[in-house]
Amino acid sequence: MNLASTSLTASVHQYGVWAMAPAKSADCAYAVVPSVADQSGNTGTFSRVLVAGGTAPAVTITGGATAVADPAAPTIAGTTTAPAGSSVLIRIDGQMLSTQVTNAGTWSVYRNSLNPGSHQLVVSVATATGSTGYAAQTLTVK
Repeated sequence: MNLASTSLTASVHQYGVWAMAPAKSADCAYAVVPSVADQSGNTGTFSRVLVAGGTAPAVTITGGATAVADPAAPTIAGTTTAPAGSSVLIRIDGQMLSTQVTNAGTWSVYRNSLNPGSHQLVVSVATATGSTGYAAQTLTVK
């Protein structure tokens, strides 16, 4: 197999299964070109793009795992270690809101209104390499 211009070798096991664990690489996309040869020398090959995502970004929601909001239209905000411009998705009451990470590592969205009661928030932040971090909160609106 060729991974990022480096040749690697693996053995084919029973039922055609093979696996390898190359050394950890930097976060980015790599061209992967596995090839296999049978006993007669016939070679098969294909290529794919492998996205190495590394460590998932840390994500926080202001107020922590449980929060109380007095206004019926709260701003939902938090911080992350994801790079600026990374996508932030906020799911609340079946609605998906989105924003991006700022240069300061913060994010925020404004929700038009929330009925009094308990609401479950799930926030995910994805980097360009596909690593995704998550945070959850139970938000109670008075």
